[in-house]
Amino acid sequence: MLRETLQRLGELKMMGMIVPEAYGGAGKDRVSHVLCLIEVAQAFPRAGAIMAANHAFYCFPLTAYGSHEQKNIYLQPCTTGIKIGCYAFAEDEAGPETSHVHTKAVKNSRGWLINGRKRFVGQGHIASYGIVLSLAGEERGDRKPSSMVMRLEKSEGFKVGRIEESLDILAFRNAEMMFESVQLPQDVLLGNLGEGMDHLKSIQNESWIGIAALAIGVGRAVLEKTLKWVAKGPLSAKPVSLDQAVQWKLADMATELDAAELLTLRAAWLRDRGKPCKRGGYGQDLCFRCSHEDLDRGRPDHGRVWW
Repeated sequence: MLRETLQRLGELKMMGMIVPEAYGGAGKDRVSHVLCLIEVAQAFPRAGAIMAANHAFYCFPLTAYGSHEQKNIYLQPCTTGIKIGCYAFAEDEAGPETSHVHTKAVKNSRGWLINGRKRFVGQGHIASYGIVLSLAGEERGDRKPSSMVMRLEKSEGFKVGRIEESLDILAFRNAEMMFESVQLPQDVLLGNLGEGMDHLKSIQNESWIGIAALAIGVGRAVLEKTLKWVAKGPLSAKPVSLDQAVQWKLADMATELDAAELLTLRAAWLRDRGKPCKRGGYGQDLCFRCSHEDLDRGRPDHGRVWW
């Protein structure tokens, strides 16, 4: 059922909503993506989780930073729902800093040779395509954190290792990925050499919006089931629906869900306009237009937005 649902979402162009129509997507904005994701998560959370991850961790960085040739080769299959994409960045130390990246991509006459191991790759066990954060450069030169896009299936030297059990949405599991002398062609570098950490921070901002939309969809499903249960009839002398404490609790649930939805839609609206959408938290805010830390640039049109 899950596979058929994903293919149907692909037919409706919901697996790559912000992807331009020329590459198989719907060409919509993030507000539309959030609204659709809330509805899918409310009905089928497993499909919603894969839809959100396929967008934030694969389709978004390819759309934002990929070349025309890369989009044609690597993007279109994952906007149809037939193939799934992922993003591999974490390793044993599980941190986003450059010092935690040990996977290496060495440039040779045939392209790039990747060696290393990635951990906690979301939906890595079902992904056919992936973006890998690695230290890339010449054999004897300096290596910089960079993003490499690749077709995982049928790649000699690549294999999926341990799959971590999950306590939340079972379809979204974290997998271990191992790269043993995986040879990639010349055109797999996403963007420019050394931009990998900027890509990672931008992807994190994008993924938080999807996670929020998933939580809203699941919360609305819980509220709907709760209302149906309360309306069934009395469990004691007085119907549960007439209990004032229960009414207050239901009203609080509905209010908090409405507030969460409005905040998430505002974050998506800000991202659509190239403005930072994060309030505090980990790391610096990034400007989506230039992918640089806006506070250090001193540009009045790229300032931090607090809300």
